[in-house]
Amino acid sequence: MSCIAALPNLSFVSGAEEKVLRAFKAPQNFLDNFIRLTGLSLDHIDKNSLPTGASLPTLGLSNKAVFEGDISNQKPEADRHVKDQFPDFYFSPEVLEKPPTEESLVQNTLWPEVHKMYGHGYEVYCVAASADGRMVASACKSSQPQEAAILIWNTETWKQIGRIEVHSLTVTQLAFSPTADHLLSVSRDRTWALHSLTL
Repeated sequence: MSCIAALPNLSFVSGAEEKVLRAFKAPQNFLDNFIRLTGLSLDHIDKNSLPTGASLPTLGLSNKAVFEGDISNQKPEADRHVKDQFPDFYFSPEVLEKPPTEESLVQNTLWPEVHKMYGHGYEVYCVAASADGRMVASACKSSQPQEAAILIWNTETWKQIGRIEVHSLTVTQLAFSPTADHLLSVSRDRTWALHSLTL
């Protein structure tokens, strides 16, 4: 993991030593336990549309959302087909009244991946989110100007909505202005740039 940007709707976007940005959203079981343990109120969140939790497929590189129906539809071991001999690790929700053990943390704090964003040619190096959570900017490792492009993403559609080419080496940091109409970028080429966003 090389970078992370929190979004206001209980989501986050992360980048790692791969060419993909990944977006994650808090599952219902995590939020229920968080509210119970902290005493905070999250009434503004519609938990009905959230998955119950997340599971990690046996040979998968990313997790997947588990909804209430998925948990109740698991087949007994005797009824499994030979190709399902080693099923995915399925999430089973736990009610936490005190800080969880490490085993519980592994199962109950896994957030499902909701989207992958492709567009960078090399490993993602930095990411930033606008204060309103509507846009995310990201950049990857680079040694040439065309690779040092900053990509702008819309978080409602997870589509790329902009591309800024101004630096000649890796962009190391990004920051949106509070009103999200400007983006500041800093690069290993010893320059910084302020971009006006009219997307």
